[in-house]
Amino acid sequence: GEQKGTDGTFQRYRVTLSAEAYAAAQTQLSTARRTALRAELGPGPVVLDLLLNDKDQLTEVHRRGPGRSDAANRTVQYTEFGGPL
Repeated sequence: GEQKGTDGTFQRYRVTLSAEAYAAAQTQLSTARRTALRAELGPGPVVLDLLLNDKDQLTEVHRRGPGRSDAANRTVQYTEFGGPL
């Protein structure tokens, strides 16, 4: 849904998927690291909140999982965007 912030208007999208599916989608990671990620996330769903600005640029990703809070819960913020190709 839409929300207002200090930097403008944002759209928030929420995705819920299994820890297994989330780890499997991380194809840039080695098999050992994907296995470790699954263990860190714990059993149960992973929730991703994606925030897009009014230019449809991804500005934040919040990840929440049922595992240990320091490993399962992460936030990534994007502040610099490239120009046209």
